[in-house]
Amino acid sequence: MASEFPLALLKAPLTQWSKNASVTPEALKWTDWFLTLPLWLELDGFRLVHACWVDDAIATVAKRRPDGPLRVEDLLEVSEKKTKFAKAVERLTSGP
Repeated sequence: MASEFPLALLKAPLTQWSKNASVTPEALKWTDWFLTLPLWLELDGFRLVHACWVDDAIATVAKRRPDGPLRVEDLLEVSEKKTKFAKAVERLTSGP
């Protein structure tokens, strides 16, 4: 795994984030891996995003996470979909 993030630190936020789901070691490892990936990439003449490239959404996320990857502390906020940051992440990962 690329990040060597202590998986135990993910368990509490993920348990809160998904109260009805069983948080397995495998789910924690996948989450750890996903947190190493940027939500978008813009290279010389090439743009890559999970679902929907929206400049305003990227700008909103980039204010907090300039390199693109989310952090563990973002997961609960993003799952609740209430803040401008969370709505921007949702737009980039789910589309319009």
